[in-house]
Amino acid sequence: MFIQFATCERKRALCFLQNSYPNGRIADTDDSAKAVLDLVEADIVRIPDPYMYGLRVAIRPSTHWDENKKSKYIAILKEFHNRALKKNPESQNNWQRKSDGEGML
Repeated sequence: MFIQFATCERKRALCFLQNSYPNGRIADTDDSAKAVLDLVEADIVRIPDPYMYGLRVAIRPSTHWDENKKSKYIAILKEFHNRALKKNPESQNNWQRKSDGEGML
């Protein structure tokens, strides 16, 4: 048995996002998750396993998070989130938000 709590691996992160947005047609493309997966691959953020957290996803800062670029990272994450919800509005309940938005959606 393999348990993964959060990942900085691009392919696994894509799977986690696809599970978090069922029917959202999430892909590693410019008009979908590419920018988020670039952050994952650079170990700036980590995507948690949605099955470990009851399909509620909170993207976390990782090793190379730069607080000076926080607004840029948050903008990328929010853009992805909003696009994914347009494709599948039912996924909205899978995402948590902290009031300050720090590293999470």
